[in-house]
Amino acid sequence: MKAKARFLCLLTAVATAAMTSVGASETRYTKRIEATADGAVFVSNIAGTVSVRGADAAEVVIDGTLGPRVEGVEVTTKEKRTEIVVKYPRRGDRTGGADLTIEVPRNSSVEVETVSASAAVKDVAGIVRATSVSGDVEVTGPAREVECESVSGNVVVSVQAARVRAESVSGDVTVRGARSDVSASTTSGDVSVNGSELEHGRCTSISGRIHFEGSLIGDGSFKLSSHSGDVTLLLPVETSADFSLETFSGDIDNQLGAKGGRHDDGGPGKEVRFSLGSGGAKVSATSFSGDVHVLARTAKGS
Repeated sequence: MKAKARFLCLLTAVATAAMTSVGASETRYTKRIEATADGAVFVSNIAGTVSVRGADAAEVVIDGTLGPRVEGVEVTTKEKRTEIVVKYPRRGDRTGGADLTIEVPRNSSVEVETVSASAAVKDVAGIVRATSVSGDVEVTGPAREVECESVSGNVVVSVQAARVRAESVSGDVTVRGARSDVSASTTSGDVSVNGSELEHGRCTSISGRIHFEGSLIGDGSFKLSSHSGDVTLLLPVETSADFSLETFSGDIDNQLGAKGGRHDDGGPGKEVRFSLGSGGAKVSATSFSGDVHVLARTAKGS
């Protein structure tokens, strides 16, 4: 019975979707599906592009072009969840993928999975999760929580979400506008984080630079570390926090407190510990062969 119901659902999707030829090697695909205002939308595409945008309508609208190797688009709905899966041959050439633009209800939660396709999500107020193997990932807008990951692509998140997780292996990671809790990491790329009213933060890179700018509140922890890149913090002069700065073969440039000195035990490297204001947040910034900079941010943010 379940298999029969799934077959009927897929048959309906094929019957109601509009597919027209737009050239010798591409097919135009459009489809509209009724959806709840706060439902979930899942999108899977191997190659091409995926662009998801929140809109003020109780429906999911798909518009795009399908390459010659694409077998079709499977659309299923169950309760408050809509799944959109681009189908490819199990073997052989998968080039010439699908370029999809998808509108979803603004309060939806969205999950996007791709392989070589880029993924972009904007103007969605729910939870957003987006992953890619070799494509870039970008999320912008009012999402309340974000998780993004790419292996070899860049990751850009521009939101005021209370929780942000952004990761890459060989790409750069950029987070703007984050609040409360942020984690950004990469292996060989750079990390840049800009936020406000941050309570917890974690920024890591092996061979890239780290730039952290924002205001800290509460007594949370902030850990920034790179093996061979510079680590830079740009903080308001009125920051209240306890700092631990350390580098093995680099220098420490501290505009907010004590200057760098040798370890107390006379060992290699430099270390500085100091407090600002009444203390509170615990800030650790370390680099093995890079420099550590703590800079004062003026009212204009420079």
